[in-house]
Amino acid sequence: MLINQIALSGRASLADVSRWYVEGLGFVDAGGTSFAGPEIAQLQGIDLPTVALDMRWAIDRNDFMQLELFSYTQPTPRPRAADWAPDVVGYNVLMVHVLDFDGTLTRLAALGTHPKIDPIGSPGRRRACVADPNGTLVEIMEDDPAVSSGVPVRPDTNAAVRGVRVTVPDVEQARRFFVDAIGLRPTDPLNASEHEALWGLADSAPEVMALTDGRSVIELVLYPHTRPRPDDYRICDEGILNIALGSTEKEPYLQTRARVAEGGHTLHRELILSPDVEVNYVSEAEGTFNVELMYMGTAAHASFGFVVPEDAPAPTKS
Repeated sequence: MLINQIALSGRASLADVSRWYVEGLGFVDAGGTSFAGPEIAQLQGIDLPTVALDMRWAIDRNDFMQLELFSYTQPTPRPRAADWAPDVVGYNVLMVHVLDFDGTLTRLAALGTHPKIDPIGSPGRRRACVADPNGTLVEIMEDDPAVSSGVPVRPDTNAAVRGVRVTVPDVEQARRFFVDAIGLRPTDPLNASEHEALWGLADSAPEVMALTDGRSVIELVLYPHTRPRPDDYRICDEGILNIALGSTEKEPYLQTRARVAEGGHTLHRELILSPDVEVNYVSEAEGTFNVELMYMGTAAHASFGFVVPEDAPAPTKS
């Protein structure tokens, strides 16, 4: 199973958010769709009679990786607190490598976005942190920290997702979920203590455990002053709502679901969208984190935004 999707929610115009990621960071627009109904609320573990949302997909250099940009019309996403910072529990920072660091900052500036502080690091290894139109933090990396040497399927695409930072209330609790149940394994972090200044937490000295699927990295971060999320938080509220792990084969998906259940975690409603597509949102036992598991056969990739339609494989002749 690969980390193959980062899902984001917010209150800004979906068109503006999509434009920011495509024109600013250099992702590729891969279409979109809408979902509504009680089964979507049950899938996502939202305790409401129904949910309605629109979405756009944005893809990068990687095969089988996308950003899923949500715009909920029911319920309305609630904004972050005025004093929010990434020391609040949750998925908090999207990490992206770009081929053209200076060009990316120039394009973002044209869209009205500027780094929170001046970029740090030596030439060729600079980092910057910006906020998307919904306030979600994106770390921009000039050097490529990829943990995999796989050949990119869109080598000229500027952006490549390299991971996400997750603030946790308990590192061991998070490890049991992401390692024992989800199947990630330890690796080296992509960030060091000096990078905390990028998002306003200089000298915070957090404990960090980094995990990988072999391609992307999740940094589990525990700050000395880690703050809880609001008690009434829903995953549709403003921010990174979850990550997904997917497989183009069904058996790894089934095996991961089984480990999640055996670990005492929560499997929300499974949706079988086609013979090639099954999805299941899961929550860890303590209810802190949500992950989507998916089986997505290659025949369905164009329909669900993992390739642009013109790059979709031709149907197999019987």
